[in-house]
Parts: sequence; structure tokens; C-alpha cells
Amino acid sequence: MQKALHTFSMALLFGIGTNAQVTQINANQSLELIGALTGTKTLFNSAKDGTIWVSEGTAASTVQLNPNISTDGQGSLLNGKFIFSGTSPVHGTDLFLTDGTFDGTIVLKDIQPNAASSFPDDFTVHNGWVYFTAEKSGEGRELWRTNGTPEGTTLVKDINPGSAPSNTAGSYEITPLGNLLIFSAKGDANGIELWKTDGTAAGTVPVKDINPGVPDSKPNYLWPLGNIMLFTAQTADNGREIWRTDGTEAGTFMLKDIFTGPFGSTEIEIFPGFAISIFGGFHIFNQKAYFIAMDGINKGNLYVTDGTTANTTLLKTLVGPANLPNILLINAINLSDKFFFAVSDGSGRSELWQSDGTSSGTTVFKSFHYSDEHIFPVLFKNYTGDNGADLLYQGNTFFFSAATEADGNELWKSDGTLAGTTMVKNIGPGSASGIDEVLSYLYTTNGLYFAANNGSQGIELWKSNGTEEGTVLVQDIRTGAAPSKPELMLLNNGKVFFGANDGNIAIETDLYVLNGNFTPLPAELASFSVLKTGADVSINWETITEANTSHFTIERSSDATTFNVIGTELAAGSSNSLRKYQFTDPKVVFPPAGKLYYRLVTYDKDGSKQYSKVVTLSGNPGSWNARLLANTPGSEVSLQLEGLKTTASIRVTDLSGKVLLTRNYDARQWQINLPVQSLARGVYLVTVYHEGEVKTLRFVK
Repeated sequence: MQKALHTFSMALLFGIGTNAQVTQINANQSLELIGALTGTKTLFNSAKDGTIWVSEGTAASTVQLNPNISTDGQGSLLNGKFIFSGTSPVHGTDLFLTDGTFDGTIVLKDIQPNAASSFPDDFTVHNGWVYFTAEKSGEGRELWRTNGTPEGTTLVKDINPGSAPSNTAGSYEITPLGNLLIFSAKGDANGIELWKTDGTAAGTVPVKDINPGVPDSKPNYLWPLGNIMLFTAQTADNGREIWRTDGTEAGTFMLKDIFTGPFGSTEIEIFPGFAISIFGGFHIFNQKAYFIAMDGINKGNLYVTDGTTANTTLLKTLVGPANLPNILLINAINLSDKFFFAVSDGSGRSELWQSDGTSSGTTVFKSFHYSDEHIFPVLFKNYTGDNGADLLYQGNTFFFSAATEADGNELWKSDGTLAGTTMVKNIGPGSASGIDEVLSYLYTTNGLYFAANNGSQGIELWKSNGTEEGTVLVQDIRTGAAPSKPELMLLNNGKVFFGANDGNIAIETDLYVLNGNFTPLPAELASFSVLKTGADVSINWETITEANTSHFTIERSSDATTFNVIGTELAAGSSNSLRKYQFTDPKVVFPPAGKLYYRLVTYDKDGSKQYSKVVTLSGNPGSWNARLLANTPGSEVSLQLEGLKTTASIRVTDLSGKVLLTRNYDARQWQINLPVQSLARGVYLVTVYHEGEVKTLRFVK
């Protein structure tokens, strides 16, 4: 779990109930957010000494867990416990665990015994395990995993045998892809290349030697897109370009040599031997990835890919050859039909762009003009999701900062239309900037909380409901012109946490909460995907936030019109962190049209519900299958047949093999009903014969 960043980064998204003043719950410890441990407890670490603190949102509940254990905040949450890189005089820097209590804050495993250090890093949660890297004498830095117990904390594999490390701390980029983890590492024969693991030593193997031999390809920016992973990699012939992998060697290849030759499209060489990256990662919209690359002429090109070579194409040139681009896809905001992002050329252009995924639909939405070429629109993104629309204030509005000569850098809002895109308020007097120096914000159901400067009280805590009169100072925490510089953190246990300086000690930060009882926004899907795995269908979804969420139902349709519930999953209820869910639709049979349609319904405890997008799944041409619709039939047993080419013969037998019923059905039939009302109670077999292949199913009457 990475620590929250507040300078030019996205705050977490939550809701809020009331508006009144603030309460200081901790003074002068400079507590920095680690994250929510449970629905009631939030973890912090002190920037002064690294010690871990826990809070439920009151002064009395904000306590130091163990004065002898400190952390830099690197770690992951697993089953209500935080597994982290910690330091103590006895154990050095090693693997620790806390459940939010003094006695429950302990060393999990002394990987490098006694006061020597293993320096754990690269934490990632996957399938009930926390994966991380650590150093150990004789092995170097390698891949480990833990289930939260000492005996369950083990080395996955010594990837680079001997004492040499397989990579440096923070560079493994361990990223889930289905049941695998994809990461960057160095084996004994090759450089730093793409690897995968299923959690076992035997299943931890290189995917592909992208830059053959000893030289590194150093895969980075690993980003899932459906069933594949996108990333950048370096080769001697092509430079650093865009690649993809499905976890196999054959499925790992460069998508496009955008800048032909050895320089690569993701970096610009300023002078020989010195280059800067223009890439900035991938943005996902409508199941496609968008990224910035140069083609050797124009430096700011927007490309799009669906993960295939044929469909990796130039969408639009945003910045030409004369200037260095600053194109912020990192905080692009998705609406249902388009996404928005900021573009600057560092020389006068300051623009908000929109794109619907087509070249003609990728246009300048609004231009701003400001003399400071380093100030350009910054979208206040709620969170980064994989698909669909982001959370928006009141369902259709996002906030952003933008600068004009007349008003300086101020708070704006947009509903995705030009008419609905306006400056909210000129907070700074005249041309002075209201959004000044500190970028920190947090969305709520009643408005936006953010840091702003009105010119007389310094940078303080403000809130806005999107109107000029509703944009007001919450409290002058550090009275007078000196700033308190509030940093919004998160909502947990009904409390909105933020840090600020009251001036008591100028270099320290105090911890505050907004008074009132706060509730997060309703559950929102970060992703919803449907994958065919053998005869089964795997349905996977993720939520970023949940508030009073009851359950999910999974629905399936053969015609995209009539949907039937095929399963139910309980929700976490209330959560401020990423939650992953999975449901299996077993032994799926496709209708004659060859397609099935799936959707997810999210139910809140008040009975309200929200529908996901509908995902279409196609069957496998040339294959056939059979499936019972009910395992405890009454007068009939229903059977679905998929992919029949000719007549199928069906027999019902008892366990001794005695034939009780035979039928023949042609390829036009998909669902059939077999009469079994005359059969006695017991266990029976249905056998389907088709083109030399046999499938047997069991039912109970």
C-alpha cells in the first residue's frame, strides 16, 4: 500500500455529511497517512520518528502503537492486518505486522536474523497473499510472499541464484494478471526481463528475453488491460517502446515501433546521453488504453491500443515538433461517453482536451491563457478505475484548477459541456491565484474540500458545492496570513482526516478531523470483466469505495434483453479501499447465436440498485458442450446443448448402466427437457453422444 501523496496527486474519494468546524486530534507529530486498517481504525506514521499510530477519529483514540517500531509506510493490508517494512533496534529493518493494537504490533519474520536488515519492499496483494521482495545473505534481494503467519512467510524463488539480487528495491513492479503476477527481474543468464509467478518456485519463470542476452529490457509501467498486460520495454534495435503480454512467450511482443530506430518513442533525447520521459503511463477508457509517444517528428502524439498490433494507432497529434509536451493522462477523468485531460506545450498553451476515442472526437475542449507556462489545468480526479465512468460530484460534475490572466489559478467545474464549464469562484483577490502552492482535495457528497488562499489568511481549508456563494472558508486554522497548508487524507469511521499546521511549531503537522458524521459515496465499480476459462466463465469485478452496500447479483442473458440471476455475492458493506470479487459460472453452454451477455447489479441496504455495463461473451467455434440447468429435477430435467453440428443422441441411465430413456435432438435445439417423472428417487446419469464424443452429467431425483 503506497502512502497517500498530496502534492500533484489524487486524493481518495469519499462522502461527507455535515459542514461545521474542525477538531485537532494530534499535535506536532507530523502524522502521515498509511491507510485504513479496518472500517474503524486508520494507520499513520510519524514523519518525525517513523513510529506507527492508530486513530478512530478522536484525540483519545489517536495513540502510538509501539515506540520501538517504526516504518516508512511501505506495506500491504491483508485480512485486517497491515504487513509492512518496519524497523526496531532488535530486528533491524525487516517484516512486521500490526492489527492496530500495541500487543499486535510485532515482527512477523526476521528474514535477516537479529539486527541485520532485509529491507522489504515492492508489496503487492494477490489471491490471499502479500508478495514482496527482501534481501537475505546468500540470496540477495528476491521475491517472497506471506499469508500473515511466520510459517507462511517464505521465499518464492531465488531467481538470480547466489548472493546477487534479481532487481533493485522498488523496481520489480509486481502486478496481477489473472492468477499470475507479472514483474521485472534478472535471472542468472539474462538481464532484467519480464517474469511471472503463480506463487510457487516451479511456476516462477521468465516470460520472455525481450532484449536478448545480458542487456536489460527493464519492463516498466506494467498496466492490465483485460486479459493482457501492457508495459514499456527497451531493446537495442527499437529503443523503449510499447509491449504487451498474456503471460506466455508467444503472447509477448512489441505492439508498434512508433519511433523507428534505437531511440524509442517514450523518451526524448535532449542532448547526447541525456533523455527525459514523455510517456506518463496508460489511461484506460472503454476497454482501450491511451498513451503519449513521439514518432521522431512530433513529440506529443496520443495513441490508442486494444492490445493488438493492428489496432495500435495514432489517434491525434497534440503537440508538434517545436515544443516539449506536458500531457496529463495520469489524472484524466472518464465520463460515460468521453474522457478529459490537460495539454500544455510549455510555451503558452494551456488546454483542456476531450476524446471519445476517435480522431475527430479528440479536440480542444477549452483553452486557457496564462503568462506562467508551468501552470496548466489540473483535473481533480476522484480515483483511477479500469473501465467506465469515474465518480462525479452530484453524478455529473468534476472540479479542476485552471489559470487565466484576469483571475489567476482558480477552482473550476465541468459537467462535460461547455455551458457547464465555469469558474466556481475567484478566491484569490484579482489576478492572484486561489489554488496556490498546495494541491490537496477530497470529494464529498455535499461538495469538495480543498486547500486555497484568499490572499489574507494564507492557504487554509475551503469547501465548495459548485456555486460561488457555496464556496467558503471552513476555518482559519493558523490565524493570520500564515498558511496551515491542509492536506486532505481520507474518510474512515465517519471521520474526514486531514493534516495542517496551527503555527505552534512551524515545522510540524497536526492531525485534524472535520466535525460531524460522514458517509462515503455509494459503491462504484472500478472494473467488471467476464472471461472464458475452459468450460467455465469467470466474472471479476472491483470496487473502490462501498457505503452501506448489501450485495451483488450476477445476471446472464442469451439475447441481451431478458436477464436471469445466476449468482449472488455479499458485499463488504463499507470500505474505503480496493475490493476484488470473483464468481464462476460453471460449464457454460452458449445458445445457437453463439453469444451470452452478463451484467452486475449492486444493491445498497436501502434497496436501491445500480447496473453495470453489459459485457458480451462469444463461444468457441467448433466446440460443443452440455449442461444441466438443475441438479435436483422434479418431473423434468432441463439440458442445454451448445455447438451441435449434427444430431445428438441422449440417454438417461441409472448407476448400474440400465438405459431408462433415449432421445435424439438436432442441431437447431439449444434447451431440451427430458421427462423423468416416472423415475424413483435416486441418482441418475445423462449421457450425450455427438460426433464420436461423449459427455456425462449426473442428476438427483
